[in-house]
Amino acid sequence: MDIYKAIDELKNEKKRLDRAIEALEAGKGAPEERSGRRRTWNSDARSAAAERMKKYWAQRRQQNAVKAAAASYNVSPPSTKSD
Repeated sequence: MDIYKAIDELKNEKKRLDRAIEALEAGKGAPEERSGRRRTWNSDARSAAAERMKKYWAQRRQQNAVKAAAASYNVSPPSTKSD
């Protein structure tokens, strides 16, 4: 590939990106200032989130117990061959 052709393509791409950035910035306006306050949850929202997390962790414990049980039975049975 010709290096000058590659440079031309990159310059054209840069111009296209610059135009796209300018259009986005013009449409968006100035960035809004954040108030710095955290969003608070009411007691119902906290309770619902707590219940969801309890179910989530119970399911994770159950999955881990099943995996551990399956791993512990991974022992071959005693041989039935007689010498």
